[in-house]
Amino acid sequence: NENEIARQVQDILKNVQIPENAYVQVSDILRKSHEEKKRSFSNDKALIDAEIARYQQRKERVYEDYLDGKIGEEFYERKFQEFDTQLKLRQERRESLELSDDEYYLSAAHLLKLAKDLPILFEKAEIQKKRMLLKMIVSNLSLDGDLLRWKYKKPFDLMASCAKTQNWLRQLGSNQRPNR
Repeated sequence: NENEIARQVQDILKNVQIPENAYVQVSDILRKSHEEKKRSFSNDKALIDAEIARYQQRKERVYEDYLDGKIGEEFYERKFQEFDTQLKLRQERRESLELSDDEYYLSAAHLLKLAKDLPILFEKAEIQKKRMLLKMIVSNLSLDGDLLRWKYKKPFDLMASCAKTQNWLRQLGSNQRPNR
């Protein structure tokens, strides 16, 4: 029966739906955590920028010492290579830091919004989008007689557990500061 299958699919979606009040609380905590992370990012970036400038200056100084005849070519090449390697490591670390800064927050915020609006999005979606949403949320979807069988994918398994207990902030301890 198509109506029975549709009802079971709606149950799958409702089981991971985050209620409005929990959405507001979790979003607020996520935003505060992101702001703290941005402050930490700013400090880390400033330290890395200072190290980059220091190694750039060292490369320039060793080059000037070589041109002025204060150091030999072998020593110059060894030190220049050492400083260049350290400079590249710092630059890579800075790039990595920049890429990861907003990625986590945007992904988590998008996931929360999706979980809040999932049944409505699914209802309004075309068949291809419905398949995509289901594929994103569950795995091993099968039909056993009139009964759908599935397994929630991560992080939807955790959302289903939170929805069941109505405890959306259970993972938070007394120290809600982000890890470094």
